[in-house]
Amino acid sequence: MSPGISASTNVDSPGRSASETEVCAALAAQIESAKARVFVGMFASNAHRLVALGEMAQRTGRRLVLLGRSVGNHARALQGVGRVKWPSDLVVAPEVAAAMPRERVLVIAGGTQAERGSGLSRLAEGTHQTLRIDEGDRVILSSRVIPGNDRAVSDLVAALLRRGADLVTWT
Repeated sequence: MSPGISASTNVDSPGRSASETEVCAALAAQIESAKARVFVGMFASNAHRLVALGEMAQRTGRRLVLLGRSVGNHARALQGVGRVKWPSDLVVAPEVAAAMPRERVLVIAGGTQAERGSGLSRLAEGTHQTLRIDEGDRVILSSRVIPGNDRAVSDLVAALLRRGADLVTWT
């Protein structure tokens, strides 16, 4: 690739992409209005969004669950460089969250592209060892489909809907 030229997924999609500030505002509205657990599927490498979701959890009185190795690794890396300044009691283990009132839990999960064995895939399949998606839990897929993953993501969406999730996706 030549200097000064970059590539991006969905670069050929018509229209304007929302700014990260706009995306976070929309996420905050979805989290604030949720009556039960909220599961946010996202790319773990999106540092700004990960930090913002922690802040949203604090603002809404929810505890945060980091589901997936990559999500945990990125959160630890952000903490290591001083980008994450969450209170020590904000992040809880899935086992703790499973026993908490549903309206007090915000889960960040990797696997929005329906990666096999990911946290989001296991939740959709009902095979996660600790957590499950119950009727009325809000699931927000905070990413777009990478071209070529359409079928797998459609299957993931269908599995989430069969679980009774209140599903929010990009249109």
